[in-house]
Amino acid sequence: MKTILLTALAVSFASITLHAAGPTIASPGIYNSASYAIPGFPNGGIAQGSIFTVFGSGLGPAQIAYNSSLPYQTSLQGTSVTVTVNGTNVPCLMFYTSAGQVAAILPSTAPAGTGTITVTYNGATSPTVPVTVVKNAVGLFTRNQQGSGPAVAQDAKGNYNSLTNAFQPGQTVTFWGTGLGAISGSDATTPPSGAIPGANVVAYIGGQTATLQYAGRSGYAGEDQINVVIPSGVTGCYVPAYLTVNGVASNFTSISIASNGTVCSDPGLYQASDLQNLANGGTLNIGNVILSQYTLSASVLGLTVNLDTESGSGTFEKYTSNSFLNSLGGLNTLAVTVGSCSVFQFAGSQYVDPVTVPVLDAGPQLNVNPPSGTAKAMLKTSGGNYQATFVAPSANPLAPPPAHFLVPGAFVIDNGSGGTDVGAFKLNITVPPTLTWTNKSSVTTVPRNQDLKITWSGGDPNSLVYVIGQSPLDSNNTGEFVCVGKDSDGGLTVPAQILSALPASANISEGGFQLPGGAIIVNTTSTTRGTAKGLDVLLAGASQGDGKIGIMFQ
Repeated sequence: MKTILLTALAVSFASITLHAAGPTIASPGIYNSASYAIPGFPNGGIAQGSIFTVFGSGLGPAQIAYNSSLPYQTSLQGTSVTVTVNGTNVPCLMFYTSAGQVAAILPSTAPAGTGTITVTYNGATSPTVPVTVVKNAVGLFTRNQQGSGPAVAQDAKGNYNSLTNAFQPGQTVTFWGTGLGAISGSDATTPPSGAIPGANVVAYIGGQTATLQYAGRSGYAGEDQINVVIPSGVTGCYVPAYLTVNGVASNFTSISIASNGTVCSDPGLYQASDLQNLANGGTLNIGNVILSQYTLSASVLGLTVNLDTESGSGTFEKYTSNSFLNSLGGLNTLAVTVGSCSVFQFAGSQYVDPVTVPVLDAGPQLNVNPPSGTAKAMLKTSGGNYQATFVAPSANPLAPPPAHFLVPGAFVIDNGSGGTDVGAFKLNITVPPTLTWTNKSSVTTVPRNQDLKITWSGGDPNSLVYVIGQSPLDSNNTGEFVCVGKDSDGGLTVPAQILSALPASANISEGGFQLPGGAIIVNTTSTTRGTAKGLDVLLAGASQGDGKIGIMFQ
């Protein structure tokens, strides 16, 4: 595991530009080295005894240097890191150093609280930057080395989990992380084994509590090992897996679980046959087309207004075996197994899978043909994907609602004569019947320490329902939960441990008014499959939903 850990912590430094000035820490620039949780989120602090990463410029030498022998030292190649809390200066144990990124172990003896951090390189010290030291904030290592998506998880024989090496219910598996908490021994050398004092660890897999067999140091400084038993009745390619330690959630990862065989599958998404070629090291060309219609309601000065949104998007991408197994497979936040929930952290307007892959040319546009009336087009963007807004919210909230384009019924999507990489195709997809979020009026303020019940009616009884909630930390960073259930169930419960992983909602400006920035959308989503020359998998989804903005997650 030592080599895996070093790889997971380090990034490519070929593009880093050196600066003549002294070291500078980025803002934000201090993260748990496994989760990369955003500072300010409930799990965004740096735990005593954990490995953390500092980003910036001029922090160390041009070429990465590792502190590869025990005991770890507080200086490496002229770089040192100091954390100060309540007037106590704590020299950190250097893990590696480079110009743009350093990693260190925060000693278990560091006092908890809000403080500052500095990096010194060749005698020059950076300006101070705020840091929050906490007792527990565990992060789980992931395959993409950025804290999201498939986890770094192994079975008893040391085999790594993947879509083509799925685990089975009842199997004992190992996750790797950092941040379970302080130890009584030295952080500079081989740590003692055993449970972390005062750390109440709970493991969740696929929405179920998993039996915990061990949660403590792995035998390597700063690194934690968590052994759990996969619950029965849980299968899928992207089964959510996470921990809570004293009620604070880790980053949300996923593992692949199959009831039979070693290749996973998910209803309406990827089938085992789609992924078999990856097991042999082959490539996978995937097309995803999505039509989405929902109505957002908001209350402004006691007046309820409805904002209709209708859009379409298409992505066509080429994956190698490695890039697909490390990513969410082009699904982004839709990669959540039925009957479970996951939480995503991101900057900007929406979550983007950090694994980037080449796009495929499917032609100049995708044509969306309604049951009756005039077709509309999704045009190719500069990034090579396809996008269209069919109906946008009116700037005048009192204006009458616009005419719908994505009405319930049968649509045909085609790409004309095709493109350089993808041949001509026609997709027959049905926009599902209208879904109504039946308890929407009562969901205005959401306590993050309580379960939240969401109920609905209508939609397609054979489809899935995605309940998506967002709570902004500030104008740049957002937390999002996604829970997936069956439309026929008529509702689902968002557990408190999911909501507690979100930040409290900041206010946003909407039409000149300050509103709580939280939102929830309840979408019924039907899927279909098609075929096209140049694609191994062609998936299409159509969703129709009911939502609300101005919700306060508190």
